[in-house]
Amino acid sequence: MAYKLYELTYEEIKIVDSEADRVLASFDLSKADYERMSVSGFTKLRPDKEELSKT
Repeated sequence: MAYKLYELTYEEIKIVDSEADRVLASFDLSKADYERMSVSGFTKLRPDKEELSKT
């Protein structure tokens, strides 16, 4: 997630991206997961196809 490159917190990404919760859910991630993970951790994730289709 590009937000980690800019070191944005979860609260900050919610301001700039109203779909942040849906995107995190598509990777089965919570707010705590986002805050805990590093940029390199995000590169290993693959989205949940079911969650992506809920658009």
